[in-house]
Amino acid sequence: LGLIFTGGAQTFAVAKTLSTSLAITGATGNTLVVDTKVLVVDALNDRVGIGRTDPTQMLELALSGGSPTVLLSSWSLTDGHAGTLRFEKGANATIGTYSETASGESLGTIEVYGSDTGNTISQLAGYINFEQDGAAGAARVPARIVFGTGTGANNVAERMRIDQNGNILSDIVGSIAQLIGDNCIEVPMVRNETKAGAFDGGYA
Repeated sequence: LGLIFTGGAQTFAVAKTLSTSLAITGATGNTLVVDTKVLVVDALNDRVGIGRTDPTQMLELALSGGSPTVLLSSWSLTDGHAGTLRFEKGANATIGTYSETASGESLGTIEVYGSDTGNTISQLAGYINFEQDGAAGAARVPARIVFGTGTGANNVAERMRIDQNGNILSDIVGSIAQLIGDNCIEVPMVRNETKAGAFDGGYA
């Protein structure tokens, strides 16, 4: 069964074949558009947009006058079931091929941006980066979580990390309030360490 529309250089086809249940193909531009911009497939750049006709990344969700939300809903009687945001990394250029990742390698990142005084997208404003924290094991990989922020004048930089053993390391030198926030928790002593975990001989 096939339905084909041809107009100039653009071809749109919906077909059922032995190899695929449903194929939608187009020469250039937006191959599939649902209700103007509800869903747009940009075949030229291999991108998908929801709420935007010209997506800038592989998948972009855009909403005017509101907050676009990605909802992962889990409905289960099992306590351990929940919506999951999952990052995977293989040290191999072939998709689906897992090769051992190295210590210090980035495994997944959450980044945030704003708009600068030139009314363009800003440079990176902040991030949470998950990095490998040591050599890979037989079935497990050690990890650390790195937090970075920037200022209006300086590039984003690492501010704090949690290593594979749960230690909180910070480059901040000063009071406990600087490290954990005012009136949050009392800690009798905080040891100053570098990003590499070396003790600098002082205490906050």
